Amino acid sequence: MELPQQAYIWQRQWSDAHEPALAASRGLFSGFRVLAAQMHPREGLVVARVGLNLLANDQRPVIAVVRLDGELAALEPKSITALVARIVEQWRAARVNLVGIEIDYDCATSRLPDYARLLGELRGEFANDLTLSITVLPTWMESAELPSVLGSVDQAVLQVHSVSSPDQGLFDAAKARGWIGRFDTLSPVPYWVALPSYGSALVPDREGRVQVESERALPIAGLRTELQIDPQGMADFLHALQAEKPSQLRGIVWFRLPLSDDTRGWSMATLAAVIKGHALISTIDLRLRRSGPAHDLVVANAGSIDAAMPERITVRPAECEAADTLAGYSLQREASGLVFLRTENATLRAGSERVIAWLRCRNVDAEALHAEP
Repeated sequence: MELPQQAYIWQRQWSDAHEPALAASRGLFSGFRVLAAQMHPREGLVVARVGLNLLANDQRPVIAVVRLDGELAALEPKSITALVARIVEQWRAARVNLVGIEIDYDCATSRLPDYARLLGELRGEFANDLTLSITVLPTWMESAELPSVLGSVDQAVLQVHSVSSPDQGLFDAAKARGWIGRFDTLSPVPYWVALPSYGSALVPDREGRVQVESERALPIAGLRTELQIDPQGMADFLHALQAEKPSQLRGIVWFRLPLSDDTRGWSMATLAAVIKGHALISTIDLRLRRSGPAHDLVVANAGSIDAAMPERITVRPAECEAADTLAGYSLQREASGLVFLRTENATLRAGSERVIAWLRCRNVDAEALHAEP
């Protein structure tokens, strides 16, 4: 079966990148789950600045997501219900095609009874109006309280990424298959599965605590340990899941909608290739482009998926008067020629290119260029 595909839009403040991303995603996603607000014990309530006009013009079905931080001391059903009511009123006034509300509460299993009571109140308030869904953590399947939590909702989203400690990676296909199989037998309601289309990095702060860096760079200097999701591995997982046909599974929700300014998310081209089952190929080409009296050294990705920038680029010996690098590379002069060494981890998106240096040389052409790996 071909499972329907949706995407999370998870930014507190929308940017100029959202409009082209929505346009490029037509034919790929049947709807969106959009971060509407977050409640945090230290930050308090943060209402996302969503491009409601863009969603209204798009008109694909939207589910507004309210994120409740797992560290909240207590749930306040009246204030949460009032918040949801305000979101529904504002989004409908903006003519967004709002079809549901999702509560994202990554709480410990000991808090599930309180969560069940909150969901019961929300169900009573919006019983005949909107679909009510929640995200579900795999650890909750060990709790006898899970049926009462699911008893008040119409559907669930099983999260199978970023649910273990960061040092174990973002996604484990074998564990995810086990969680999906078990949840399919336990859940009294239909469910979707949330899959990752992003990378992140682990970076220690001054106190030695490990912070997770994802969509935006953290203001912390230090060595970063990159966590990546292999597109081919994810494509294989998706193909197997569609072949298995779990009885309650209704579709896939990708985290997150690819944006041009999201430095760690997959490009739209990569995610589309994974979803559509296309060949996943990264083709790195080196090019020289005339720029006045010099040449720009250009790295291009002509493939269908994002690729790491080359670690080492060599320009074989030529009569070079001058050369210099741009951000991300350093220059060394060796017997083999000019050597450009990557100084930071970087990804080149499918179909894009990047200028990494300029050269002023005689008798140099593309045949003199070599990239590793």
